[in-house]
Amino acid sequence: MISKQFSAVAPPQILKDLKENKLLGNYHLLLAHEVVKRPQAYISVLGGAGNTIIMDNSVIELGKPVDAHMLLEAHRLMLPDVIVLPDVMRDAPATLEASCNAAEELLSLGLRKFMAVPQGNSYEETCDCAFKLHMQLARCLTWWGVGKWMEEDYGTRQSMVEYLSVLSPQRPIHLLGFSNSLVDDLHCVRMEGVTGIDSAVPVRLGLNNIPIQIQSVAQAGKRSKDYWDIPASSVTKMVYDNIRHYREWISRSVITPEYLP
Repeated sequence: MISKQFSAVAPPQILKDLKENKLLGNYHLLLAHEVVKRPQAYISVLGGAGNTIIMDNSVIELGKPVDAHMLLEAHRLMLPDVIVLPDVMRDAPATLEASCNAAEELLSLGLRKFMAVPQGNSYEETCDCAFKLHMQLARCLTWWGVGKWMEEDYGTRQSMVEYLSVLSPQRPIHLLGFSNSLVDDLHCVRMEGVTGIDSAVPVRLGLNNIPIQIQSVAQAGKRSKDYWDIPASSVTKMVYDNIRHYREWISRSVITPEYLP
């Protein structure tokens, strides 16, 4: 089984603490607006070779994606492997327009490697969106992203992962965030073509001394606005345990109940 990766989404002061405790890993999803806001903090932790970096457009956090020039600045600072193109939740036409327009603008600025996130009001429409992105962005689409909302709507992300793997098997797939089903996430991250998954949930649970378990995602609630300002001194042993346990789970070839307390 190819090694699967987990990216802890956290402010740079917590990422630094994880690095010092040898739990940071080398697979990261960063938010463009946070990188531009605190460039030296991120560079000091993640600068240099050996890291796979996905630069997110911050649409979930800000309600709309950052503009192309902020993405360009974030790219200049961190040299990510891929930039996430803007998408519009459950809206295929708007996603196609936003992704293609952003790609054209970023291409004109010298950027070449993008992740697209298919959207739609049905599974069929989402597949059609993926196909059109595949055709229209053939020269610069290098990754796929699969949103966590698909588990909420369809019960699993598995079918979309399978479709994307057949549509363009050469493109790696990243799972964007934990869904409401930890079991489905663990199943999907093991699938062929999937490189990894990102989430703040194991960190946020750990900060409240809650162990990561099947029901833990719901316990985490929504990310608070002060999450990015939490000091490194707030990190608990449970944060370390949650990250360690989750990485152990995704590295196993078979999911069995004893590994999901």
